[in-house]
Amino acid sequence: MSRPEFPVRRAAPAADDRKAILHPHEQERYRTLERLPAGPAVAEYVEWYWAVRWDMRGRAPYFAEVLPFPCVHLTFERDGDRFGGFVNGVCTRKYVRELAGRGETFGVRFRPGGFGAFTGLDVGGLRDRAVPAAEVLPDIGDLADRVLATPADADRRRSVEDYLRARTRREDPNYRLVLR
Repeated sequence: MSRPEFPVRRAAPAADDRKAILHPHEQERYRTLERLPAGPAVAEYVEWYWAVRWDMRGRAPYFAEVLPFPCVHLTFERDGDRFGGFVNGVCTRKYVRELAGRGETFGVRFRPGGFGAFTGLDVGGLRDRAVPAAEVLPDIGDLADRVLATPADADRRRSVEDYLRARTRREDPNYRLVLR
């Protein structure tokens, strides 16, 4: 039996795509947003990569708001009180992130159902939570340190894809249904 085709987005959304970003023009005054496409080796599970950077030193904090899409994100974050890798479960309400000081996040947006299918984990327990990546991905090692030590987003993507490509995956017939 052949595997059904899955919808592959060959490119990340255009730079001017502001879907789900609340007050996008205002947010652009406080942060940058870049998106990169997923490579072919992981595109079945990963929709795209994104990077947000801000420098609010000497300014009042800003609260960025987004209407979430039902998917899991793997993030690599650096700001005043957060450093490292995190798995962010499906968020069921408006997501608000305080941008204070100087910081950045490099994220992996998995397709809906993709993280669970890729890892074999039940992601229901991650709903509305962010947990250290090592709690969910015990083999992640020093990936967060390597990603955050790399300035170029394309090189960060390459490091993450090397890690994801090396992981064993199992066939998930339920995910095939989700993709269809």
